[in-house]
Amino acid sequence: MKNTKEFIIEKAFSLFMTKSYKEVILSEILKATELSKGAFYHHFESKEALFEAVVDQFFFGIASDGGFEPAPEKSFIENMDEFLLQKEKAFAWFASQLGVDQSEINFFMFIMEAIRHLPTVKHKVGLFMQQEKVQLERIVEVAQQKGELKGGINISAVAAMLQAAFDGLELHGVLLRKSAETTQKEKELVLQIYDCIRN
Repeated sequence: MKNTKEFIIEKAFSLFMTKSYKEVILSEILKATELSKGAFYHHFESKEALFEAVVDQFFFGIASDGGFEPAPEKSFIENMDEFLLQKEKAFAWFASQLGVDQSEINFFMFIMEAIRHLPTVKHKVGLFMQQEKVQLERIVEVAQQKGELKGGINISAVAAMLQAAFDGLELHGVLLRKSAETTQKEKELVLQIYDCIRN
């Protein structure tokens, strides 16, 4: 059974994921949790403190589980498919927590709002993105060591291009409500990039 604080965080997650930080007002949080103002303030000193707890649990909590490492015996395409599967599972997890279709979640707005309103989040998101880029670099590096890719390619630049392309496709998927198609488009993009860098 969840304690009251966990219950508030869970209910607030649904609100913050579907609305902007500013749109979520205290009375709405109280209505969703069926708590009094005093009970709320017993657990959180402000809406900002609650938002920070939501971001820590539901974004950084899931992000910290993403310790992907490419398998040396797998090809570039196989490792990229595994990497994309991890990302797809994370988006699906967010949607399942809300009980909605993936196209209905406001993931990018959620992160942008967190960066805007919480001073520590920008640094944490930067570290997460850096970790993701390192994972992509490892995939490229493993493929290059196996002789799959051209010698002398800039591993860091290829990883940065892949990361930026994925971010763009994922954002377009959310904006156009076509998130279900995103992973397939990312896989197609990986094949196109692979054609350019393979031996």
